[in-house]
Amino acid sequence: KHFDNYFIIGSSPNSVLSNSVNVTIEKDSVKLSYAGFAQVISAERYNSLGKKDDAIMTCMLRYSSVVATSQQWQIHRAMYKVLVDKYDVTLEAFASPLNSQLILIPNKKMKFCSLFPDVDSVFGSVGRFMETSFSGLSVAVNPPYVLSVLELTVAKCIAECEMAECFGGKVRMFIMSAAWTD
Repeated sequence: KHFDNYFIIGSSPNSVLSNSVNVTIEKDSVKLSYAGFAQVISAERYNSLGKKDDAIMTCMLRYSSVVATSQQWQIHRAMYKVLVDKYDVTLEAFASPLNSQLILIPNKKMKFCSLFPDVDSVFGSVGRFMETSFSGLSVAVNPPYVLSVLELTVAKCIAECEMAECFGGKVRMFIMSAAWTD
């Protein structure tokens, strides 16, 4: 797929952007820009995403158009590494290619649930958290800190555990949260 096919400008469906994704690589970061939009990611993340410039830019544009700033938070990777090594966690809930910690841990089995699986699946998204079955999996769950989402997340985790118990399966859900005191 070519990136220009994702965005149409003007009233005519035949008028498409003719720009291409510009990539500026520095020591520890990579800046991707397209048609006046630019975003910087770490060189490590850029490399882990397979240097797929068009797909990365599509993902960046999608998230920046609907998700408020500062919503790509994540728990420190060392915590995920413990969950991977000790409990065989292979799936991260509520992630994106821009903030998933599991996909940066060397292991081809690592996947994540994301808001936009249509553009994120190329990077390992298995779908949206609320629509995914977790039977037989160990899952790291770090939902957005929004009360309604937190309540739905707890209900989904309980339902997954009850379903596993009912059908003789197993599932592990590790719910993580920042230690906020305000």
